[in-house]
Amino acid sequence: MLIKYFLDDAFDVSHLEMVRVANGDDYYIKMAKAWYYSFAFIKHYGETLEYFKTAPIDAWIFKKSIQKSKESYRISQEQKEELKELLKHE
Repeated sequence: MLIKYFLDDAFDVSHLEMVRVANGDDYYIKMAKAWYYSFAFIKHYGETLEYFKTAPIDAWIFKKSIQKSKESYRISQEQKEELKELLKHE
């Protein structure tokens, strides 16, 4: 729902936190969170990047989100390099 309806005009930075604190350690929940963040990077790169620099995101979700973002053709090469650097500081 968040990806479909709340990543365009209705986006709010608080949604990033709402996804992070959603309960569940199941693989599919973690993967859904990673996909959400990867789309957030595509559509709201700056806000999502700042959030990732400060929020205590689960390490697996953090890495998978960046991996999926870097695989996207909708992220510039410069942004991909920036995400690569972010992984080094995680």
